Amino acid sequence: MPGRLLLDAQIVADPTRTARPELFVPTSLVPPGTAPGWGLLLVGQLAVGVAGLLALRLVLRATASPADATGRRERPLTPALCVGGFAAAGLALSPFASDNAFLWPQSLVDAPAWTAVGGLLVALAVPLTAAVTAGADDPEVAEGGLLGVAFGVAGVAAPPLVAALAMPAVHVLPGPVIALVAAVALGALGRATGRAAGRSASARRDPSSAPGEVVLPGAARLHALAGGLALASGLAALVSPLLPQLSLPTGLAEPANYAARPLLPAGALVAALGVALLVRSTSAAARPALAVAWTAVPLTAVAALDGVLTATDLPGVRAGFGAWAAGLAALLAVAAGCCAALAGGVERDDVDLTALSVHRPLLVVAVLVSVLALGAFGLPLTDAPGYAAPGVWTQFRAASWGLLLGLLAVPTAMIVAARSRPARAAALALGASGLVCVRLLELPLTAGRVDDVGPAAGFWCGLACLALLLTGAAMAGSGARRSPRRGVTR
Repeated sequence: MPGRLLLDAQIVADPTRTARPELFVPTSLVPPGTAPGWGLLLVGQLAVGVAGLLALRLVLRATASPADATGRRERPLTPALCVGGFAAAGLALSPFASDNAFLWPQSLVDAPAWTAVGGLLVALAVPLTAAVTAGADDPEVAEGGLLGVAFGVAGVAAPPLVAALAMPAVHVLPGPVIALVAAVALGALGRATGRAAGRSASARRDPSSAPGEVVLPGAARLHALAGGLALASGLAALVSPLLPQLSLPTGLAEPANYAARPLLPAGALVAALGVALLVRSTSAAARPALAVAWTAVPLTAVAALDGVLTATDLPGVRAGFGAWAAGLAALLAVAAGCCAALAGGVERDDVDLTALSVHRPLLVVAVLVSVLALGAFGLPLTDAPGYAAPGVWTQFRAASWGLLLGLLAVPTAMIVAARSRPARAAALALGASGLVCVRLLELPLTAGRVDDVGPAAGFWCGLACLALLLTGAAMAGSGARRSPRRGVTR
C-alpha cells in the first residue's frame, strides 16, 4: 500500500510524466489539474491499508496461541523467494511500449522520483512478504499470505497489460507478463501449502496414515539448488557480451557496448562458485562466498542495461539477445543468493554457536572496509575529459542502482564475518574481494569508450578496500587453522 500511494502521488507531482494509461493518457505537455477521481483513488488505497492492518492484527492474535502440530512441516521458503524475485523483476521492467509521444513508459531504474521510490517499495515487498508468509508456523497464514501476494502482484501488473491490449498506440512488453505468470505460480504455491496442511490435519486425526515428519529442505539440497542457479547465472552473464545488445533497423551498425564487458569477470566469478557449490567437498566453503559475490552480476548487468534502456526510446530500436541474457543472469543471481542465504540459516540450526564471539581485529577491518566501500562503489571509477562516470554520490543514473547494491553488500558481509566462524568469515571476505575485483576490472575493460581515460578516486578506494578484504580473509583463515577440532564447528 505505501508503494502504491507513492505511485499515485506521481499523478499530482507531474501528470505529464505519469505512465498510467489505465487511468488517463496525457494529450499535451501542459500539466492537467487533478479531478475527484484521484481523491477516490487515494481513499481506496487508504482503505486497503487499514484492511491490511486489521488482517495483520488478526493473524498475530491467531498465531499467539501454541500450535497443535505434531511435527515440523516443510515451508516453501526457497520457491516463494525465487518466484517472488521473478515477480519483482517483472514489476520493475517497463510496463508497456508506446507510440504516443505524450505517454512515456519507463522502467523502475529511469522513472521519476515518486514512481521510482514507490515501484521500488512494491518490488521489494513482493519477495519479502512471500518469504515471510511462506515461513509462517500456521499453514493457513502461509496459504493466505501467498494468495494475497499473488493477488497484489496481479493488481499491479494486470492494468497496464489490459491497457496495452485495448489501446492501438500501446504495445505489450514482457514485464507485466512475467509478473502475472509469477503471480499464478505464487497462488498455486499457496494452494499447495493449504492442501499439505489439510493432509497433515487428516494425519493427526488418523495417526496410522501419517507419512512421517517433514522438515525444512536440507543444506545439501539448498547448496545444489544455489549452485545450479549460480552456474546458470554465470553462463548467461558470460554469453551476454558476446551477443548483440540492441536490435537496430536494417542498415545501422550496432555501437560497441563497453558497459557489457564487466559481465565477463562477474559471470566467471559466480559460475566458479556455482561449480564449487555443486561439489560436495567444497560446497560448505563456497556458500558464504556466493552469499555476497552474487551481487557482482546485478551490479554489472544494470550498467549494461543502462545504455540499452536509453537506446530503446528511439524509434525502431529494441533490446537485443545480449540485453535479455544480462537480465536473465541478474534474476538467476538473485535467486542463487537467496538460496545461499537460506542454506546458511539451515546450516546454523545444526551448529552450536554459543561459543562464538566478535572477532575484534576483524571488526576493525570491517569498519575500515565499510568506509572505503563508500568510495569504491559510491565514487566514479574513471576520469576522462568530457565524460562523467556513474556513481552514487555524484552522477546518479540507472547504473548507480547496481553500485548501491555493491556498496551495501561488502560492508554487510564483513560485519557478519566478524561474528562468524573462522572458515565462514574467510569465505565471506573472499567473496567480497571478488565483488570488488569485478568493480575494479571495469576500468581496463571499458577504457576504450573515451580517450585519455584514467583512474579516479573510486578506483584507488577500491584498491585499498581490496587489500583490506584480503587481509581480513587471511586473518580469519589463520583463526580457522588454529581452531581445535572439537568445540566450534568451522
